[in-house]
Amino acid sequence: MFSELILPSLGLLFILKYSYILQKPRNFLKDSCNLLNEFLTCCMCMGFWVGLILSLTYTWLLGLMDVMMIFHCVMFGFQISFIGFFSDVILEAIDEIIDRLKR
Repeated sequence: MFSELILPSLGLLFILKYSYILQKPRNFLKDSCNLLNEFLTCCMCMGFWVGLILSLTYTWLLGLMDVMMIFHCVMFGFQISFIGFFSDVILEAIDEIIDRLKR
């Protein structure tokens, strides 16, 4: 149902978590509130909210908002949470391998 939102959701997730441009605002938010620190460093947490917000916005713009669609949006949030976490683990493993090869 939301397959066209998977890549944009992951892109937004990684931009929010890793981009250089957002580094200063991200660090400011991390330092100002412990809850935001946990949110901004947790790929699963951020993935859920990114997926939920993008799918709710998409559904609302298409005029398809009803109770069942809200349920699907929540499930999409969980999917992006898992895919984002899995992608993050893979990227960390690749970084570790690259670091080992450089030595």
